[in-house]
Amino acid sequence: MTILYTILIFGVIIFVHEFGHFILCRICGVKVNEFALGMGPRILKYQGRRTLYALRLFPIGGFCAMEGEDPSETNVLGAASSDQEEEPPVFIGREEPFYKKSVWKRVLICGAGAFMNLLLGFILILCITAPQKQFVSTTIAGFRENAPAGVSALQVDDRIIKIDGTTIFTAADIPTVLQLSKNGVADVTVLRNGKKVVLPQVDFSVRTEEGELALALGFYVYPVEPTFFGAIAESARQTISTARNSWLSIGALFTGRIGFSELSGPVGVGKYVGEAAKLGLSSLVSIAAFISISIGMFNLLPFPALDGGRIVFLLVEAVRRKPINPRWEAYVNTAGLLLLFGLMIVVTLKDIWGLF
Repeated sequence: MTILYTILIFGVIIFVHEFGHFILCRICGVKVNEFALGMGPRILKYQGRRTLYALRLFPIGGFCAMEGEDPSETNVLGAASSDQEEEPPVFIGREEPFYKKSVWKRVLICGAGAFMNLLLGFILILCITAPQKQFVSTTIAGFRENAPAGVSALQVDDRIIKIDGTTIFTAADIPTVLQLSKNGVADVTVLRNGKKVVLPQVDFSVRTEEGELALALGFYVYPVEPTFFGAIAESARQTISTARNSWLSIGALFTGRIGFSELSGPVGVGKYVGEAAKLGLSSLVSIAAFISISIGMFNLLPFPALDGGRIVFLLVEAVRRKPINPRWEAYVNTAGLLLLFGLMIVVTLKDIWGLF
């Protein structure tokens, strides 16, 4: 069941991502040669009037193959691309190759997949949030008996708005951002009596019985009565928070604040999906929302072969007012793709090893 849940979640997320590219192609008048879910040989296909729709054997990805993604229509070796159709493309109405469209339309098409992932995450979070009997604020309601001495600078009714300059959108952001602080000590900005107050070097650290350093908030926050628009606003905050924290985590990985051992691939994520499924539908939907938002934000990274990398090339083209040599762009994207595949293989092997 864990495998089925994982395939289903990733399948829906990938479909939504590629559908974002597809629908923007339709809106902007770009011909789509093939819309596929999965990789490898086709097991099902349907030739539409404009596009070939296909389900492929391996459920590990998908693609929206646009006519003219590469103006040279060749790969880096100079051979014809294997994804091209045998028959010449048939253009309907105002359909054109991708490279003939304006830069801003191509940017929209490249960013549409990530946008749809964020939208899906928001909808899933809203499905969880709407039935809740109360939400959680970021305003301090009181302190616990074992609160760290350092939190004495905080006061009841303080609303925490920033920690070390990072905006706090939800109560869950507080421990998440503190984990990225140095030894649990951080500058905290609160809204106190309508005014912003910066509390420098608030110490949330405590010593365990074993003498190890740990974090303890030492306070609890006010609940918030739910409303219709309140549920929408809370879902939006959680979506923004998850998206922002995804990038913070990637940054922390590069700076060494998060170790490689904490990085998970499809196998590791599948393990978490199985654990969430045991806790119920709400937990399963919650982790699906997290995965969707994380994948969307990851694709926006300015790295070759990702949507974000393609957007960078387009922005450079807009500044130069002429496209980058497609062969050099292909080389860079191929190198980036190989690096991503290498990282995925290493992380997957680590996850498999961790199962035993």
